[in-house]
Amino acid sequence: MKHAVRATFLLCTTAVAQAPLYQTNGAGSSLLVDGLAGTATDPARVTIYANTTHTFDLGTSLSNALALLVLAPGRTYDSGTLPGFATAGGQAVNIDAFAAGTGYGYVGLHPGTVSLSVVGPSTLLPWTFSGQQIVFDATAADGYHLSQPVELVFEPNLVDLANAYLATLSATQLAATAVAHSQTNAAKWSNLPAVPGSSGTTNLRNGVALSVLSTVQRAAWVDLATAALGADGYARFQQIQAADDYLGTLSGGYDGDYQYIGIVGTPSTTAGWLLQIGGHHVAWSLYFNGLERVSTTPYFLGVEPTSFTFNGTAYVPMQTQRDGMYNLVNSLTTAQRATAQLSASFNDVYLGAGQNSTSLFPTGTTGRGILGSALTTAQQDLLTAAMAAWVGDSPEAETYMATYRSELSQTYVAWSGGTTLGSQGHYVRIDGPSVWIELCCQGGVVVQGQIHYHTIWRDRTSDYNHAFGF
Repeated sequence: MKHAVRATFLLCTTAVAQAPLYQTNGAGSSLLVDGLAGTATDPARVTIYANTTHTFDLGTSLSNALALLVLAPGRTYDSGTLPGFATAGGQAVNIDAFAAGTGYGYVGLHPGTVSLSVVGPSTLLPWTFSGQQIVFDATAADGYHLSQPVELVFEPNLVDLANAYLATLSATQLAATAVAHSQTNAAKWSNLPAVPGSSGTTNLRNGVALSVLSTVQRAAWVDLATAALGADGYARFQQIQAADDYLGTLSGGYDGDYQYIGIVGTPSTTAGWLLQIGGHHVAWSLYFNGLERVSTTPYFLGVEPTSFTFNGTAYVPMQTQRDGMYNLVNSLTTAQRATAQLSASFNDVYLGAGQNSTSLFPTGTTGRGILGSALTTAQQDLLTAAMAAWVGDSPEAETYMATYRSELSQTYVAWSGGTTLGSQGHYVRIDGPSVWIELCCQGGVVVQGQIHYHTIWRDRTSDYNHAFGF
């Protein structure tokens, strides 16, 4: 199949300057998914959730024309960026037509429009494919007409997965897990130890511990958590679980399975709801408008100890976060360090659990650190890398980072206590129009004589999707 697709496009490798960045639909070839059309500068993008139905409309004005819907793995590319390219006839090929896994989603002779109903798959998610229709016409400059490209992002259906998990719970477990869509319930999360059944845990978190679930319940819990957090987020989550498993060998009250899922509101395709995942040293708050994930903050991340070996595997769960902040703050010159130093001292993150009011964020232009606009290009790159250490754990990382990069010059870098990140009270902060990230070093609780990390990533503009009036 790959060789057939390659042969289909071999005729269009002669570049011309006048091709658009992205092909648009025309009479000779058109492709719409759920009726969405892109432009010459921005392709159509469609999210296809598992078990949801979508309509593909393939059109041409030609009678009995041979049409192929070519589907290629990966995103779309503009005509000036390989593997996208321009044809001799001035059309744009915007998919990786020669990639392994490329094939035909439709082959047929059709006048007018052919409509295909497609149900989103429920396995091997998430993944991205891009499609473009080619309709052959001997009278055309290239010998064919191309449709617009459509980028298809296949995502798990978190509504189905959340309801599947809830369906496994007993009445008592359900009452603890599925709670009303309220400010009080949204704020009910913590980074403190999470022993099942303890009054502190019950008062501080929604949900029931993973450790007390049956095999069936546990499988549904893991399915929901892995789909919600994505590959990178769930990998980080597992490393924090391993840290608590290690602590459990040293002291009572710690276990990697003392993790909880709470659902604030009713998971449905038409309403907003909040998914809480976390336990000791990790807490996610993921807000959904129906099927769409719209925010993934606040996100608390911490670890004790900072490095350890458990069951023969060495772990440094927050090396990327530590290095990101260390490299950033220690790139500052003496004068820059003086500007960036905060007058306050910190023994924990400032905006951690329970500190949700937007009024708590600093304002004004003094006492907040050094602005990104005063940094060198190399230092700005370090600032970007430091932010990405947290944001990269989110399935929405690209969206967040696009905003944060655009606000780089207005983003402050600040520190307090020390910059080696090796002693209690050493503290570094990133404070932008949208982004807010803190790292604070604390003394060891179980592992005495060593520091451990507390951090928080918030977004001023979208914490909890601003759905609870904080």
